Amino acid sequence: MKTKLTAIIFAAILIVTSVFPIITASAVDVPAADKPSFAIETGGIYAHAKAQSTSSQAWTIWGSYTGINADQSARYIFLPKTADDDKVELYNNFDEEVTVNGTAIPAKSSAIIGYTVGEGLAVERGSKSYTLIIRKSDAEASVYVNDTNTSFTDYQGNTVNADLYSFLIQNKENSVKGSDVSVVSDSGIVDTTLKKIKGRGNTNWRETDKKPFNLTFNNAIQIGHTSGKKFSFVSNAKDSTLLRNSVMYDLAHDVGSPYSPNSSFVDFYVNGVYRGCYIACDKVDLGKSSLVSLKDTSDTADSDFNFLVEVDVWNYQNDVYFVTDTGYHIVLKAPDLDGYDENDPSQKAKYDFIKNTYQNFENVLYSGTLSELEEICDLDSLATMYLLQDFGKNCDGGYTSTYFTYNAAEKKFYAAPLWDCDSDLGAVNCTRDGCSTSTSSVSGWTTRLATYNKTVNPYGKAFTNKGKTADGKTFEEIVRTVWSERFVPAIDVLFGRSQSNGRLKSIDEYASSIANARYNNYVMWDFMWYCSKYTNTGLKKTYDKNYDGELLYLKDWTQARAEWITAQFSIEPEDPEAPVTVYFKDVHGWNDVHYYVWGDGSEASWPGNAAEYIGKDADGCKLFKAEFDRKYTKVIFNNNDQKEQTENLNSTSGVLYAPTNDYTTKSGKKYYTTDAMTYGDNPLLGDLNFDKKVNINDATLIQLALVELKNLSEKEQKVADTDRNGIMTIRDATMIQLLAANKITEL
Repeated sequence: MKTKLTAIIFAAILIVTSVFPIITASAVDVPAADKPSFAIETGGIYAHAKAQSTSSQAWTIWGSYTGINADQSARYIFLPKTADDDKVELYNNFDEEVTVNGTAIPAKSSAIIGYTVGEGLAVERGSKSYTLIIRKSDAEASVYVNDTNTSFTDYQGNTVNADLYSFLIQNKENSVKGSDVSVVSDSGIVDTTLKKIKGRGNTNWRETDKKPFNLTFNNAIQIGHTSGKKFSFVSNAKDSTLLRNSVMYDLAHDVGSPYSPNSSFVDFYVNGVYRGCYIACDKVDLGKSSLVSLKDTSDTADSDFNFLVEVDVWNYQNDVYFVTDTGYHIVLKAPDLDGYDENDPSQKAKYDFIKNTYQNFENVLYSGTLSELEEICDLDSLATMYLLQDFGKNCDGGYTSTYFTYNAAEKKFYAAPLWDCDSDLGAVNCTRDGCSTSTSSVSGWTTRLATYNKTVNPYGKAFTNKGKTADGKTFEEIVRTVWSERFVPAIDVLFGRSQSNGRLKSIDEYASSIANARYNNYVMWDFMWYCSKYTNTGLKKTYDKNYDGELLYLKDWTQARAEWITAQFSIEPEDPEAPVTVYFKDVHGWNDVHYYVWGDGSEASWPGNAAEYIGKDADGCKLFKAEFDRKYTKVIFNNNDQKEQTENLNSTSGVLYAPTNDYTTKSGKKYYTTDAMTYGDNPLLGDLNFDKKVNINDATLIQLALVELKNLSEKEQKVADTDRNGIMTIRDATMIQLLAANKITEL
């Protein structure tokens, strides 16, 4: 009777509180719930992920944090989105009673406490007072990993006395089997055990405190909207928005890149301690229920099986790998050949099959024609992957996290899957070999030109393959089509101009979907990089050092980058007969410059036409101009009429130019400029207004500047220094006037 009466009273209280929301904390005593099974040390207050649930794993302990959103005088508890909005079950793990907003909780017992999200609760323990702030997340799921062991065996066989988290972060190679885990989502709470948990990543692991992990389950499980047995928990520590990986993975999926990872935002806890907002992704692996869904038949075959390799020039040392003829390091990702023994005939055969098959692919990629490459590589996937890398300006594109999947049935390679995009979309600032712009700049190509050991990376190499596909297309044409037909509509989705029919959402939708989760993340963590460190002056904005500033920068950069690429792919003139104008900067000191042109299938005319000398630039280098009909697609400059010397020059320091492409020589040098793209980088000496003419207007600008009626940029001042004596004087204006009056022939 007493039990029935208690239940009626409790139900009545719940009805009342649902009608009249709790403004201040209140409590209802309930029978003590099972304590957190992993709370083996005395101390702390724990909160249940769901009040009065039966899970003994889905608990989190209060903590003090020092992130940019933290009140450092308070203790925090973070609850999953499925927790109650106004009541929480708290467990007192102290050896003495605590009082929370006036409600006493005896030692080693629990109570239901009313709360308001984000408002402080007064906690008293003996003579000590605390403020407890409870916040809820909006991440799709929360994952709690717990282990009561305090002694583990590391990857070298040594015994390490430590808690689970301390042991795991001691070395990326350390792993633990059999830990308990709870997954909390809209579907409820699932308690199970892990097959293994282990550290992962390279830069994020080395350079950040928010460590990433791989989690392997014994059976397939759902985490958010991602399901499988193997998950990578990506920390996004280098991306202050926490969004770039998810945006790029969903973009890859919607533009048709094979095996694009699925990801879900999750809150991650280890032994009850909140570790921040992560994304749970499909782990890059091979197998029926893996990201790359091709069946792994290597257990029964030593050749002709599916496999997955990664180009990795930096982080290959602890993996099974080989070095190709071009010097690129190739890691064998799947099948797993860890512990490879070359004396084992079966393992050696598998290793050799992967190595030889990839080397044959590389041989064709770097030395064959496009039609030959088409036979062994899916060019649509290569074009799509190239665009993903260059659109995002991934600083690792073509260097590491560069994957190729071999489909044994088709005997073809696919450039997939996309991986590791937290450095994309303007997040970092670096300049790769062979590139003229940094990865933070919205202009310029990166993956198309980036070299390693002076060799163009495999994602960008196909642009220089000779010939055409079976249906008569160049690789450039394939790339253009993929961009215009798939990427451009997807960019509209990113900015809310259209609705997606796939996974992709607008950047604002991604941000709003984790507004609470990212706030909570930054109670614990600081930004790794701030907007003030971005050097992309092309955006012409100052971004605040907060999340809104980071998000605005991401949106501005992405929009500007998309516009730049579209402009490069849309430079065909309305008049197909209009001539192409090319400007050549002579760094050789030549006196006689010729140019040679040839079109599709045509031969160049020898000797070539004389290039028009148009003056010098601010560095004193001569500038030459060539104009030719659009029926010609290539031009080469030289100072000799002999074809033999021209070809030799092209292999060392000359330039092969196609009007719709950006080409460099094999040595990586680039001396030409085009009317549309880079004439402004090499303006004529004296051409202050950059109209490609030196006349009285330019002299007037100098005169105005000298009397402080006009401010000149550093670039304009350099061009104004016509006598190149290091300063701008009235003599420079006079020299321009003399040139305009034909009193002198050049500056």
